[in-house]
Amino acid sequence: MLGHLQRLFGPANLTDITPLRVEGYQNKRVQEVCPATVNRELALLKHMFNMAERWSLAHGPNPVRLVKFLPEDNLQFQTLTEEEEQALLAACPPYLQGMIVFAIHTGLRSGDIFNLRWEEVDLEHRRLKLLVRKTRRMLELPLNEVAYAVLEGVSGIRKGPFV
Repeated sequence: MLGHLQRLFGPANLTDITPLRVEGYQNKRVQEVCPATVNRELALLKHMFNMAERWSLAHGPNPVRLVKFLPEDNLQFQTLTEEEEQALLAACPPYLQGMIVFAIHTGLRSGDIFNLRWEEVDLEHRRLKLLVRKTRRMLELPLNEVAYAVLEGVSGIRKGPFV
């Protein structure tokens, strides 16, 4: 991140960096990368100015404070094609294939899969009811045929509370 900032601003003095230059950087950079990346880079620049102000190296307002950060669209829904799924399964060891198939067909994060307990699985009604660790929210998830088959395949070899 710092390299991208240095590339555009170069060996500039702090007083040379104005809100107009920051917005110019923002507009140029958003054509190369996603808005979230640009926002992280501007956050770094903002932090650097805050530190300079705290150390009495910068005089005047932080120019990044006057620039509005870009809106981020983090709600991207992406699925694997059949070919991508087959390529992924071919590249992974056999002992992981069941977990990867289960992840693909449920959309659960690996941490939620590793922490999945049998008490959260309802094979009779083909549902999962679990606490998603990242968001701390309850999730009730129906199981499709493939995800159900994976769980049914490992249900006969239960060894403890974890799936």
